[in-house]
Amino acid sequence: DNDLGVLDAMQTLLSRWGADVRLARDLDDIADILSDAAFEPALILADYHLDDGVIGIEAVARVRAARERHIPAILITADRTEATADAAMSNACELLHKPVRPAELRALMQHLLK
Repeated sequence: DNDLGVLDAMQTLLSRWGADVRLARDLDDIADILSDAAFEPALILADYHLDDGVIGIEAVARVRAARERHIPAILITADRTEATADAAMSNACELLHKPVRPAELRALMQHLLK
């Protein structure tokens, strides 16, 4: 996500659930995170609309390519257009609409991590 407040809130929530959270605001942050070869993400949460015209699907693709494997991903967005839903589906990403309900997020995460 490109919003520091959202990142902070998400980190707090996920940490309460026992997750090892790495935060990224842009593609450069993702590169820094992925420079740690020992870090193996189990799941990606990505905002759909990021800064400078970047979309979350690009972030997901970067992480998957860097680790050379499919990593489950959830795109989070307020955008309810069919084009966004199609983009998520065609890139093997789940889609959650804002505002995200914690129980819904947790259930989807648990499902994807099975």
